[in-house]
Order: sequence, then structure tokens, then C-alpha cells
Amino acid sequence: MNTVAMSLARLVRTTNPYVVDAAITVFVLIAVSVPFVLPGPGGEPGPLAYLLTAGTAVPLIWRRRVPLTVLLVVALATIAGKAADAPG
Repeated sequence: MNTVAMSLARLVRTTNPYVVDAAITVFVLIAVSVPFVLPGPGGEPGPLAYLLTAGTAVPLIWRRRVPLTVLLVVALATIAGKAADAPG
């Protein structure tokens, strides 16, 4: 394992777990927002599509407290997003 990876792993282990969850949530929310910022040839998705897509990322902030609930909310938001033809 290289030094950068070991340093990152040490940082994650020593950081407050809720800060790590918040960072994961922000990272995932930014990643799923890319199709809305840079729409493809299919056109720009609507606000409902963004709301459903964000619904797959925002619950991650609570993943340590209520993991099963987060799993269910993310799964339902994913299914609803696909039904609404949301990108991602």
C-alpha cells in the first residue's frame, strides 16, 4: 500500500465518523449532480428528476444511525428515479 493511501486511511480512521459521512454525502451528491449541470443530448432533466436523484445521495448522511432505513430510502429513490427517467 502506498504512502498516500495509508495517510488517507489513517485520516479517515481518526476523523469524527459523522464528518466522514458528511463528506461521503457531499461527494456522492456532486457526482450524481453532474448530468444536471452538464446535460447530454437527451435534453435537460427536470426538477423532479433532480429531487429523486438527490434522494439517492442525501440519506447517506444518516447511514451510521439508521442503515436499514437509509438503504430503503435510497432504493426507493433509485426505483422512482428510473421510473421518472432521471439520469444516473
